[in-house]
Amino acid sequence: MRVSAESRRYIYFLLGVCVCVVFLALPSMDDIDVTWEHLNWNAAMAIRETGVPFVRPGYPPDLHHPPSWSYIIAASVSVFGESVWAMRFPGLLCFLTTGLLLYACARCLSLNRLVATLAATIYLTSPMALQGALNMDYADGQLLPLASVSMVIAYLYTERRPVWLQGVWLGLGVIVLLWAKLTSTAIFLFALALVAAFSFRKRNLQVVAAALGTGLPLTLLTWGGYCLFVKRSPIGRDQSYWEMFGQPVDYLVNGKASAGIWSLEPSAMLLHICRITTYAGPVFMALAVCGLAVWGFGSLRRLQQR
Repeated sequence: MRVSAESRRYIYFLLGVCVCVVFLALPSMDDIDVTWEHLNWNAAMAIRETGVPFVRPGYPPDLHHPPSWSYIIAASVSVFGESVWAMRFPGLLCFLTTGLLLYACARCLSLNRLVATLAATIYLTSPMALQGALNMDYADGQLLPLASVSMVIAYLYTERRPVWLQGVWLGLGVIVLLWAKLTSTAIFLFALALVAAFSFRKRNLQVVAAALGTGLPLTLLTWGGYCLFVKRSPIGRDQSYWEMFGQPVDYLVNGKASAGIWSLEPSAMLLHICRITTYAGPVFMALAVCGLAVWGFGSLRRLQQR
């Protein structure tokens, strides 16, 4: 496949942005400074020793969030050695990959290289997005954005495929999203179902139904198998299987992070809006730029046709 000179210029520009991001990230890759980072550090170290995440010896397995990111950190430390740099490195890779995938997503939506480059650059140069990627939290700023953008791309590139095939691809995305984070993914899937319902297109409803019908059962099946693995380990031998199986849902409903999620008080609702904006703001901003550009170019074309 030949790449035009104009395309190469945009690609080189994006690669330059990625190099700058790496240099900006380097000073923040050698220290642990928040509580959740210490918890995930301990969980990753426990995985290296026992294969099961726990916060400290004598405590039950830490399954409040799916431990996918803890395993990724443990794998990175096994390859590069035990250091904070090695623990932050996967987050930086996810961040850069998400930016490049945003370029592909915006390119598909806008059919314009400049718009796609602008959307990806906004994400890659967002301090909040970079901070979230370097934070060793439970997949909020690394795996979750990557999985979300990948799912959008899977939808766009399978749009002309049969409904069942598109649903299967999106179902695989649902599995990855739920294994990355339950709380945020629950909101994402609820919003996806609402968008499909209010699009008034039969195909959209069929695709979402196929995705959820594929993704949710397979997630429960894989999670159940993983909990069985934990139950058979020395750490989980004394724990109830069903308590471990329901830990993420219990944390979603009763945990500290969701303490006021069901409240209709204005202060609680404002707090949730701020949380959503903080976590998803950079991605929303990049996609908003793409959407505005598509609308602007479409308006110009209509004016020229007149």
